Amino acid sequence: MIEKAEIERVKRATDLAALIRSRGIKLQRRGKQLTGLCPFHNDHEPSLIVDPTKQLWNCLGACKEGGDIYKFVMKADSVDFREAHLRLGGAESNAESSTSNVEHSGADDLEWLERAVEHYHKRLLHTPAAQDYLRSRGLTAPEVITTFRLGYVDSTLIERLSDEGKAALTRIGVLTESGRELMAGCVVFPLVRAATGQVVSLYGRHCERRQHLYLPGERRGIFNPAGARNTDEVILTESIIDAAALWSAGLRNVIAIYGTTGLTDEIVTHLQECQVKQAVLMMDSDEAGRAAGNQITARLAQINIIARSVELPAKDASEFVASGGTADRARAIIWPQPEATSIAQEDKPKIEASDDGAISFVFESRQYRIRGLSPAGLDRLKVNLRVTAGQSFHLDTIDLYQARSRTLFAQSAARLCQVDERKVNADLLQIIERLEATRLQMRRSSEKEPEAEMTDAERKAALEYLRSPSLCERIVEDFRKCGLVGERATVLTAYLSSISRKLSDPFGMLIVARTGAGKSSLQDALCGFAPPEDLVRVTRLTGQALFYKDPYSLQRKMLAIAEEEGAQQAVYSLRTLASDQQLSIAATRTDPQTGKLHTEHYEVFGPVAIVITTTSPEAFDEETRSRFVMLTMDESREQTRAILEQQRRRYTLEGILEQARSERVRRLHHNLQRLISPVAVMNPFMEYLTYPDDRLIHRREQKKYLALMNAIALLHQRQRQIHRAVDEETEVEYVEVTLDDIALANELAREVLTRSLDEVAPPVRGMYREFRALCKKRAEAMDCKPDEVQLSRREIREATGWSDWQVRVYCQQLVDLEYLWLVSGHNGKRMVYQLAFYSDSEDESPALRGLVDVEQLRERLKEKGKQSANLAVKKPTLR
Repeated sequence: MIEKAEIERVKRATDLAALIRSRGIKLQRRGKQLTGLCPFHNDHEPSLIVDPTKQLWNCLGACKEGGDIYKFVMKADSVDFREAHLRLGGAESNAESSTSNVEHSGADDLEWLERAVEHYHKRLLHTPAAQDYLRSRGLTAPEVITTFRLGYVDSTLIERLSDEGKAALTRIGVLTESGRELMAGCVVFPLVRAATGQVVSLYGRHCERRQHLYLPGERRGIFNPAGARNTDEVILTESIIDAAALWSAGLRNVIAIYGTTGLTDEIVTHLQECQVKQAVLMMDSDEAGRAAGNQITARLAQINIIARSVELPAKDASEFVASGGTADRARAIIWPQPEATSIAQEDKPKIEASDDGAISFVFESRQYRIRGLSPAGLDRLKVNLRVTAGQSFHLDTIDLYQARSRTLFAQSAARLCQVDERKVNADLLQIIERLEATRLQMRRSSEKEPEAEMTDAERKAALEYLRSPSLCERIVEDFRKCGLVGERATVLTAYLSSISRKLSDPFGMLIVARTGAGKSSLQDALCGFAPPEDLVRVTRLTGQALFYKDPYSLQRKMLAIAEEEGAQQAVYSLRTLASDQQLSIAATRTDPQTGKLHTEHYEVFGPVAIVITTTSPEAFDEETRSRFVMLTMDESREQTRAILEQQRRRYTLEGILEQARSERVRRLHHNLQRLISPVAVMNPFMEYLTYPDDRLIHRREQKKYLALMNAIALLHQRQRQIHRAVDEETEVEYVEVTLDDIALANELAREVLTRSLDEVAPPVRGMYREFRALCKKRAEAMDCKPDEVQLSRREIREATGWSDWQVRVYCQQLVDLEYLWLVSGHNGKRMVYQLAFYSDSEDESPALRGLVDVEQLRERLKEKGKQSANLAVKKPTLR
């Protein structure tokens, strides 16, 4: 007996539409339902109806049958209910499961296996050494890791398991009887059921030793079951890592067997269900591989699959790809063209590169000129190609990876230039191979970051700067030398945000100010201080631009966007990147070889510090704005007077010399930022810190406060000891927060983070202050109360110098928030406003209260007999 709860669990865990599609049945949406050809009778019109909400199917054609997911599997596979339950990943009855082994793991055990796979996958994404190992074995495409959820076993899983999880994974074999993780030190490949995609087993490859491991018991599961779907021919490799390397290179119709004797019944059944007609056996180039190829060929012949063996010019497929072998070269070996090959061997091309970027190939009397070669888009090789023979030539733009394009080009060249069509085809194959190598070199050159050359004198100067007791004040002074006057808290917070890119949790900035206030100057100065290799500066971002960047192209960099308008389409990606420091997208692509659609996964990793400027107080939406620290510029008349004086000073002799010295200042900051190591930050005073808790927004604001404090400690790392904590095989370097760091963080937080508590945006708050001051002045002259004074838009503009757009927009916001009353303005009348309330003691903007008093804390620690504030608290013990 199978319990009803277990049946319902299987129904909830299995998607009916996905299962039907896995059987090769195409489903199209019509309204709320899906339709397709019924697999149970000869159907020429869609008669199969699938309701994805109710998880039911029904045939309106000859079958006249229907039901749930169990009924579909029973009818499709001609099995009883119990067997259908097992094929859907269900557990057996209690009486039977008590004697089952790993080959019949219950559904609950497999759920724990799924959790283990997710944990291993996350560890791989944070383990560069394991990623380097995969690349060394030919797994260079980033999407191979996410598509197959590859993982790395660093022995941290067991710490996160309950007793139930440990028992389940011990039964499966992930954990040994002694409690050790079986595949410690291995990259792991999940093996899945073809019908449901459920993980049923693991394969591990040790990163340091020549060792590979499977879970105990018979081999089960398939690597890349999609490789046999929608194709007549499949490639079978001797090992999983060979299949993954070929998939990474671009050959997607590949499935792995498990060694020379590892063609399991499950794989054979899957090949039959997918109606595969031919198989290419890519076994190792040794006697054992050749013998196994003969045995597998005979076995596949029994199920009407024609198999043939091919040998790559390497020990195995993984070595072939790792040594530079491409998908096109592999295809040429799998499907050779004897005539073209023999002709190609006759010609040794002469290759020349011109100054304008063109590449020339000369074969006997045929000369080819290539233009437009791009390092991007490795799934195509689109170029401008000209062939010349004597006085005749043929010119076209083609994709050399497309066989049809090459054939048409060769036919046209043969007709127009009077050359042998077969020779042109052979020439193109050689050109492809040479262009692939050239493009790979171009890609490596473009991805190579600028070399940061630093002389001994420059290094010494940068270290002296970082060790200066007045480090923060020197930074503020350097901003002044680059044209920024005043703005101490703003420029210091901006600089710390830039430095925070070297932390695991950086914080971004949204600089909000009126036109001409200096926000662009602040961003320019900030970008000028950042080393070129750490800066990504753009004017406009499209909606999905960030998702398709190279995975680590933003890591530990500052992303500067000129204006908020240029980032409107990318609001979601910026918000997600600022919060999670990671982006991922699954996109549908057309395979250029098969023409079939497949899903590719792309991921982009942080940490990254984002800087955006805007003139609008309503930039983005509130959900996005709350992810950033909001900065503003001093818009007072005194600040304007100081800026004007600074602008005039630039044209004096001292100003000219200062501008000349500013480049040296930027170079100095490039070097000192390069010397700041991305170490962790530990706060020994965390138990004493406080933060307001009267608003829900403080849950997010405290993280900014702590990130600000960590950035201050990171900036001062050259003035402190770098500690090391070792826990078994894990070693962590960190620097400690001091009380002075907390004091500076409090000072900046009270001035900067307070703005997030104000319901009125900084520019609007500035207008409100000027409005109140003007009302107070008029009231004194008119002998009335300030909240009785009425001002028109024109009077506000003339008195304050604000633009018409600013007065209209900001006054409307103040009316909406009930700071002002709209006295008149309807039916063509003048727009007149007055204060909604006025008080001399009125606190115009909220203050950030509740932060720890550093001086009191210092005295408190002294009373406890602490000799040093940095060593005031016992350091925590890592577990």
